[in-house]
Amino acid sequence: MEASMPLDQVRVTSKFGLRTHPVLKRKSFHAGIDLAAKLNENVKAISEGVVTDAGRESDLGNAVFISHPKLNVTSIYGHLNKIAVSKGDQVTAGQVIGYAGSTGLSTGVHLHLALKDQRTGRNIEPQHFLAQLATRTNFGSTDVQYIAQQNIVRTRSTAADTPLEKHHDVTTVVTSDRIAELQEAIKKAQQYEQLYREGCVSRNDMERAQAALDKLLSEISSRT
Repeated sequence: MEASMPLDQVRVTSKFGLRTHPVLKRKSFHAGIDLAAKLNENVKAISEGVVTDAGRESDLGNAVFISHPKLNVTSIYGHLNKIAVSKGDQVTAGQVIGYAGSTGLSTGVHLHLALKDQRTGRNIEPQHFLAQLATRTNFGSTDVQYIAQQNIVRTRSTAADTPLEKHHDVTTVVTSDRIAELQEAIKKAQQYEQLYREGCVSRNDMERAQAALDKLLSEISSRT
């Protein structure tokens, strides 16, 4: 199965969970993540699916909703400047479905990405989901960089969330020669965690696999 990141460069500006809403100025649950984007930057479908809705929403502004039956997930792309698809359209992974903007309740250009479990209706934390998706699908080499980003990138505050004086720009780049190594380390850590739960390996074995992954992520982080 093919998959894609929603933007060419993935930089998280506001994380999933409780936060102070940048417009309403009150505590509220952020059901997705905000990603830094340029005006009219291409926004892409994370995987193949069907557009279930595309239009204006009160909070999200111009938004696109895509059902991904193979993943049991619906992806939501908000605050778009323009929409490039219509309800009922079949889309492929990486297909441009709109262009980044600041419509709806927004204070600056960015992409709001949310994911919803189709079986339970619950919101899914997008960073971890995309990282896990990358390990079991045919991501391009640029997209796989996100596996490291979601582990080591710090929140980058932008006009979408905080005043200008609080900007902190963090860019994480993973060279192609480390991508395969990183994928293998993530898979091994996940496998050992599952084996530990099943009683097949010791806690020390599981922790060694996690430590190897942490070491690799630290090495990548120190070079950026």
